Amino acid sequence: MSLAFAARIEGDTIRCTITADRPLDAPVFCFSLMAPAACRSGGTLTASLGGYAEVTLPDLAAGTPHDVVLAYDNPGFRPVNRAWLPLGAYLRTAGGCLPLPALPGGRHP
Repeated sequence: MSLAFAARIEGDTIRCTITADRPLDAPVFCFSLMAPAACRSGGTLTASLGGYAEVTLPDLAAGTPHDVVLAYDNPGFRPVNRAWLPLGAYLRTAGGCLPLPALPGGRHP
């Protein structure tokens, strides 16, 4: 199983792109943010506790990127750098948990 994961800041939202090399039925995207999250598109927020969130995704087709657009639930919070992106992201499926690749860290001038 090979998974690709990318996230980028777009204004006041975070666009996450998930790609799997095989079909996945009813995956749940699990991650942590600095504060409670909202899901603007690409899935349904089904659980949230502090900065931890779970977003139920539609079935994913093999090799087809799927975008999930997140925002901070508090309109006063805006992501300003990579520290505000999802941490510890993984997909939960009927077959178990599938870790998503870590996002790049560190400082880039």
